Amino acid sequence: GTAQLVCDQCAFSANSGIYQDAVIVENGARAEFSRSTWTREDLSSSAAQVAVDVRDEGTVQLTDVAVFGSMRCRVFLQTRQSASAGVRGLEARSLEHLEYLVYQVSGVLLTLTDVHVHDALPSAFAEGSSPIIDVRGDSAEVRSLHVERATVASWVLSSSADRVLVEGMVARDLLVGARPSVSSLISVFGGHGEVSDVLVERCVFGSVCTVQERGVLSLRRVRLYDSDTYGLAYVTDAVTGRLLMADGLVARCNITSTAMEAAANTEAHFSDVTFRENNFSNGGNGFSAAGTSRASLRNATFVNNIGYSVLFAAYSESRANVSDTVVRGNVGQVPGLPVPTSTLLLAGTSAVLVVRDSTFENNEDDVTVSASTQSSIDLVDTVLSGNVVSPTSSTINVRNSARLRMVRVTLR
Repeated sequence: GTAQLVCDQCAFSANSGIYQDAVIVENGARAEFSRSTWTREDLSSSAAQVAVDVRDEGTVQLTDVAVFGSMRCRVFLQTRQSASAGVRGLEARSLEHLEYLVYQVSGVLLTLTDVHVHDALPSAFAEGSSPIIDVRGDSAEVRSLHVERATVASWVLSSSADRVLVEGMVARDLLVGARPSVSSLISVFGGHGEVSDVLVERCVFGSVCTVQERGVLSLRRVRLYDSDTYGLAYVTDAVTGRLLMADGLVARCNITSTAMEAAANTEAHFSDVTFRENNFSNGGNGFSAAGTSRASLRNATFVNNIGYSVLFAAYSESRANVSDTVVRGNVGQVPGLPVPTSTLLLAGTSAVLVVRDSTFENNEDDVTVSASTQSSIDLVDTVLSGNVVSPTSSTINVRNSARLRMVRVTLR
């Protein structure tokens, strides 16, 4: 209960021997490691499980720590059973044979500050389905997380904690996941998450954030450039999951699915987002709501994007609202891309799409507005100007008991 271990400028390495865990902090004890290095090179026998294992109300603080080389153990830092851990200044470079950098199996509080992971070899994080950081306890806070030049099997950070906070994340030159539909940089499985100030450059991955299993996520200030991505953010595979996303910029990306989506029975709200010069190479959507979901898009800008099948859509009994949005110079059908037809605004069967105070100018599609079976579209205080449609189609297509209501709409 009162035991204390202090290590300053220590080097931990092992070239032989077998042990289950390198350091155990338990039964209310406290350990501090500062200016220390950790590596386990050339371990020929069976691997250890955990380098630093904190449990049974133990507490550990790591400050200015380096982890590198062949870490032949499953986890570097693990907490469980009402334990807590704090990290300030962790550099993990050229890692091999490591499944998790940090694994909060359970515990009271985990805080990570100034964590840098770079140049990881494929044997670290790329095998199995382990994220780099996995949090499952009461609370976790991550500030200033940099991950560069690595292959990751599933997620950079996965959370099923009651509460997770991520402030400041940089991801560069990453390949994340073999299944891009689930390979987010950050995934929230239940609980509440707050993520802000994210920069992504030159990555191949699913989406910046995914909300699953009744999770609730607030996502703010995202910048995504020059990447191959499934989309920006989703609520998916969830019941009553909820996403609030504000202040995003996506530019010069190859988008292979829907950029912003609410899946069935979920809720998603996006505001202050800009999509510029992106290629929807697989005929995806810009913004959509699926069966019985609720979604909104406010103060958005879509400029010079190509290849989408539907830019804004409400499908099968969902409801979507678009307001204060500018859509200009986008081209749905592009030679060589797999888009049979493209539509700017679509309401599917029994869906409701409401568009207010928005402008659609100089876009090229087969159809500008399409309302299908028993759906409803409201256009209010909206301008449709200079849009080019297919010679065999029409600007507005309303069919099969659908309803279109226009109030103060300009068509030219």
